[in-house]
Amino acid sequence: GFEPSGVTTARVSVPPAKYPDAAATLAFHRTLLGSLETLPSVQAVGLMTSAPFAPGVRRGVALRDRAVAGASSEGSTAAVEQVVSRDIFRALGMKLLTGRAFGPQDQPGSPLVAIVSERLARRLWTSADPIGRVLEVEGRIHEVVGVVGDIRGSEGTARGGGLDRDPSAVLYLPSAQ
Repeated sequence: GFEPSGVTTARVSVPPAKYPDAAATLAFHRTLLGSLETLPSVQAVGLMTSAPFAPGVRRGVALRDRAVAGASSEGSTAAVEQVVSRDIFRALGMKLLTGRAFGPQDQPGSPLVAIVSERLARRLWTSADPIGRVLEVEGRIHEVVGVVGDIRGSEGTARGGGLDRDPSAVLYLPSAQ
């Protein structure tokens, strides 16, 4: 049978004085997620820049498909950037439509990867397969490894989203990178 599961969210700020660089922040995130995963009632944990429906940072970025746009700055597309841990999609019940989720291979020093929302994939590639496409985001190159279903409540503003608004085009980047 089906048992409804609840999602609990919390906002965590990492003080720069205690965590002065990306490595220290990543270590804190791993410790926090690891301790939450050990709780008996927890099925999955994850972190992201801003939780759906909650107010918070929602950074917009311009990106482009290198194969389509070539060396030109034209052809850029706007998206909401979300930096996420690798189990966030499972924790939120988001469906992976194609490709793979972020994994242990996506670490500092490994090739940069991204997952795109269904809306962003349709906007960029209409009906073409997005897996393996190369996106340029602020001068950095990311290979698309997966597509996840759209989620409402991720509107590209600081106030959060709502069920009455269309889902945003979202670019997901792994926090481990």
